[in-house]
Amino acid sequence: DKIYNILEVGGLFFVVVPNNQSVHRLVGEKIGITKSLDELTETERTMQQFSSYSPIILKNQLENHGFKVVEIATNFIKPLPHAGMQEAIDNSLISDDDLEFLYRISGLMPEFGSEIFGIAVK
Repeated sequence: DKIYNILEVGGLFFVVVPNNQSVHRLVGEKIGITKSLDELTETERTMQQFSSYSPIILKNQLENHGFKVVEIATNFIKPLPHAGMQEAIDNSLISDDDLEFLYRISGLMPEFGSEIFGIAVK
């Protein structure tokens, strides 16, 4: 509501939130690391996030607050949680080419990227 109220008509709102439908979250739920996809992760709590989003939830929330959604997209197919990705990079298990590949295949799995990007207009 606060963001909507400070934007002028036609103003754009760009938002980035974690995707609770991402590949690594789906795997985490399947193997029992998390109880549900809606459960906040330790990283999300550390970052002081108070809710969990999917592309549909973000779209609905923006529309419910008066915005017209221009685009909702995800990117970066992340196979591991943040700490696991960092460890794999630090130990040269994942290369820059591998990271580029994970970005590129996002188009094949548009709902399952690790981050959701939303563009909305007032």
